[in-house]
Amino acid sequence: MERRDQLLGFLEKNRFLTIKQLAQELHVSEMTIRRDIALLAKAGKVKTFYGGVSLNTEIEPPVKGHYRIDAELIRKTEIKKRIAQKAASLIEAHDVILIDTGSTTSGIVEYIPEGRDHTVYCYALNIINSVCERESLNVVICGGYYHRNTKMFESEEGASLIKKTQINKAFMAARGVTDTVGITTAEPYEINVKRAALSVSEQKILLVDSSKFGKAWYAKYADLTEMDIIITDGDIKEEHEKMILDKGIKLIVV
Repeated sequence: MERRDQLLGFLEKNRFLTIKQLAQELHVSEMTIRRDIALLAKAGKVKTFYGGVSLNTEIEPPVKGHYRIDAELIRKTEIKKRIAQKAASLIEAHDVILIDTGSTTSGIVEYIPEGRDHTVYCYALNIINSVCERESLNVVICGGYYHRNTKMFESEEGASLIKKTQINKAFMAARGVTDTVGITTAEPYEINVKRAALSVSEQKILLVDSSKFGKAWYAKYADLTEMDIIITDGDIKEEHEKMILDKGIKLIVV
């Protein structure tokens, strides 16, 4: 059937997609997509995971609730501090910035310079708390349903709020970065808000420690080429450094 061939084509290109994304791409209902996926899965052509479907065997089947940001916040703390400090040094006077949910991005707030009229858009509880403690910072909170495992607030209204502004710099996080899959995150519910952030940002800056390269999580939110700058640590492998530079992305190693 032509539609199922198209569905397989989208999966070959994107590796992992949610039911909602496939329905939008193919202009059919989510129920229709579910029926197509059931037939393709029975034929052994696709694998269904929590949150979506994939052709890609390099993506491990996710376990619901497996990712918890509290555990990530205590891993590689010194490396993450250096990355966050470097990211904050890129912030200019009067910048409107967005800080994405993440264990590395959460460290940026501490290093934002005082008295330079900054506005911060954010949607993660730990980042919101940090920003609100800094009286010199203006804060815009993008609310919604609270997800405890990522500390993220998420909603269509929150994404719409982001889309109504112009962000100078978006500081983004990731669980995995590969050449073939792109930039992936822990949960499918994160995708909509992250895509909103990228759509209105003049400069997109990815903060990841080197252990994230060469790994694909199961919720893709961006192609690697959508980033302008990547900040990572000195343990990055030569092959991953080449991957970034070959795509014309500025690489900052701390």
